[in-house]
Amino acid sequence: MPTTEPKVTQAGKQQACTRCGSRNVAHISYGLPAFSDELRQELDAGEVQLGGCLVWPEQPQLVCNDCALQMLSDGRAAPEEEDRL
Repeated sequence: MPTTEPKVTQAGKQQACTRCGSRNVAHISYGLPAFSDELRQELDAGEVQLGGCLVWPEQPQLVCNDCALQMLSDGRAAPEEEDRL
């Protein structure tokens, strides 16, 4: 079984959820995915979630697998999530 590396920010720190503090955070992938065995493993492991084909400003890049908070790449709650904090 493949090992999963913690999600890391551009600053090199492991990403944590800003709501619950969990480090069980997945990257959100947008666009039409090229399904492969690797993508299937990442989806099954909770490392990646598919975000759909539409792209807009301030789009969430991360999602907490424990509390479902969607976050921007810098860890702030996505704009549509701010009222639910």
